[in-house]
Amino acid sequence: MKYLLALSISILSMSILYAQSGTIKYEENRQFKIELPEGQEHLADILPSFHKSVLQLTFTPKESSFVEITEDQEHSIENETAGGMMKIQMKKSASKANYYKNLDKNTSIQKKDLMGKYFIIEEEIETPKWKILNEQKQILDYICMKASMESEEGVTTAWFTPQLAISNGPGKWGGLPGMILELEENDGDLTYKATEVSITDDEVLPTIPTDGKRVTSEEFDKIEAKKRKEMEEMYGTKSGNKGVIIIKN
Repeated sequence: MKYLLALSISILSMSILYAQSGTIKYEENRQFKIELPEGQEHLADILPSFHKSVLQLTFTPKESSFVEITEDQEHSIENETAGGMMKIQMKKSASKANYYKNLDKNTSIQKKDLMGKYFIIEEEIETPKWKILNEQKQILDYICMKASMESEEGVTTAWFTPQLAISNGPGKWGGLPGMILELEENDGDLTYKATEVSITDDEVLPTIPTDGKRVTSEEFDKIEAKKRKEMEEMYGTKSGNKGVIIIKN
């Protein structure tokens, strides 16, 4: 009798798993790490320390895509200095980046935006070494459990719900027995918090990234480092452009 009961529960759990598809909207809060040129340290008090975006996870039990749905944003700050007026421009364009996962194949295809150019990186999904903790809290209509992991960058904590029985979450994150609804990466450098969950019986279609230059992770890191150096030379003190600072995320 116990065996039959356990089997029934197992079958019920599997039916729930394969019935769950939908979308989740997350608020992303990204902390800025700005290194100011020598002589401009006073700008630290007026520069933004973080940026908020809205992203959407479209998921099925087998695959998902994670894309930004924030509109373009542009802000300007003018600050009077001893040498005149300084104008700070902050621009944030809605990115077409996409983090696609195929959970059956354990692979990801990531479309990354680097200064308006797109790159495609396909690789195996790495499972984080989570430690599930004895803490719970409610997020929206879901009871969530806490998990954490440590790395060289710091501590990452996640709140996941077994009520959405899919091992997934925002961006690269997953590997827990339930959907991640809240996450704090590397001691708070980056946070995600679910603001809306929509479950549907209709078919949803996560988008697979296609257009972009295909590179490896190592190749992308080298390209990114080169572009950052070019930006520093263009907008840094060597260029003489001391009156305008442009921040792009």
